[in-house]
Amino acid sequence: IVPSKTQSPLMESSVFKFRDVNFVVGSGNKKKHILENVSGKVKHGRVLAIMGPSGAGKTTLINALTLDAFYGEPSGSVPLNGVPLSGKIFKKHCFGKCT
Repeated sequence: IVPSKTQSPLMESSVFKFRDVNFVVGSGNKKKHILENVSGKVKHGRVLAIMGPSGAGKTTLINALTLDAFYGEPSGSVPLNGVPLSGKIFKKHCFGKCT
């Protein structure tokens, strides 16, 4: 999280948790689980590294966590300080401030 002079109160001392995040593409018997039950927690002021080989699902995880999936079916819990996030709320408080 990058400090900002106009930092949102929602971001101060925040805890970003994600639980049981799943991402499925395809339909019917051709469904493919890209992410399955991924969980984690990031505290304010900490750095989280998401590492893995090509095709491991790093970009898909980031898209699912930012509620910005262009395809597929994301599911799971992505709250900030216990408040469920929507794509609109995430963009309002994080875009331009979160990297």
